[in-house]
Amino acid sequence: MLTCGKPANQSALTAIPQRSMIEVQVETRIEEQAERSPVLMAKARIEMQRRQQVKRTESLRCPHCRQFTTQAMSFFLHVLDFSQFCAEGDLKALIKFITNEEGPECLEMTDDNGLTPLHYSTQNGQEMLVKETVKRGGKHLIEKRTKVQEEPTPIHLAAKRGHVSVVNLLLDIGGDRFLTIQDKYGRTIVGVAAEEGQLAVLRAIVERKGVDFILSLESNGLTIFHDAAFGGHVSVLQQLVDWTGTPMALESFNQYGLTPLHMSASGNRVEAIEYLLKEGGVTLLQKTNTLGNTPMHLACLQGNREAVMCMINKEGGRELLRKTNRRGKTPIDLAKWRGHEDLTTELERTG
Repeated sequence: MLTCGKPANQSALTAIPQRSMIEVQVETRIEEQAERSPVLMAKARIEMQRRQQVKRTESLRCPHCRQFTTQAMSFFLHVLDFSQFCAEGDLKALIKFITNEEGPECLEMTDDNGLTPLHYSTQNGQEMLVKETVKRGGKHLIEKRTKVQEEPTPIHLAAKRGHVSVVNLLLDIGGDRFLTIQDKYGRTIVGVAAEEGQLAVLRAIVERKGVDFILSLESNGLTIFHDAAFGGHVSVLQQLVDWTGTPMALESFNQYGLTPLHMSASGNRVEAIEYLLKEGGVTLLQKTNTLGNTPMHLACLQGNREAVMCMINKEGGRELLRKTNRRGKTPIDLAKWRGHEDLTTELERTG
């Protein structure tokens, strides 16, 4: 428990605490950063508000005087510092932070979302800071996960943002085992790059490991074709077809019977749907997963009107509205069940 060292004071425990000078210092630091980085300023303000709302905030207050302790507020100032200079690529500031203030252990520090200095550096493509951070803090930092979203590691963030040089650097330092490290949803960096449309990252990995390697990877049962289709990235799908030499891979399905077209329909990716049907043929519309759902079923389930209308206008598309799955449900039934009233009404008139 952090304390100020003062004796307990009952009146202080019940009184509304006044802002301490350190709290004012934090707010001043936020205002100073606003001119340089409005995004960081907004994020810092949200964090300050959240700290006042959650129970964990109270652990930062002295149990005697109820003021934030010097140690606690100093910690938060450090978080503001490293998120700033890691994002902006200030190598001198990083080295000063490590050597003069905290030592290498400060590189283990996280913000409330679980982001370390390495996460901030990788997602912003700061190659020199990434190299220095891993050199001083250790390779294990590459495996650190955040607490939010997909719980990505630093190398996942680099792949997501398309920072090829950072991805290559981390692989050179940590080894090819990081090609198969997975996030919360089982996605490798190949799957993330495909879903985000980062073709340059995929090409760099192919140069390193070959086409067969990335085609063999699965992210929670989904191939790279599924990931690219869900993200709606036609350029990635085209490159994958070029690498395989045949569009037959567009008909591939996973253990749940999901094809790339199922994924594009689920994600409402009209351009990808158009491409898949052009290259793979309209027969892809008839493919069903293990529950008997066609891509039309999944599009209606999600309320994806654009995807639905795109498929309706293809050969055999209207007939799909009356096709039942293994539970006897049509696409219109699923749209109605999920509460997509406008879409349901439109489809009932169309069908």
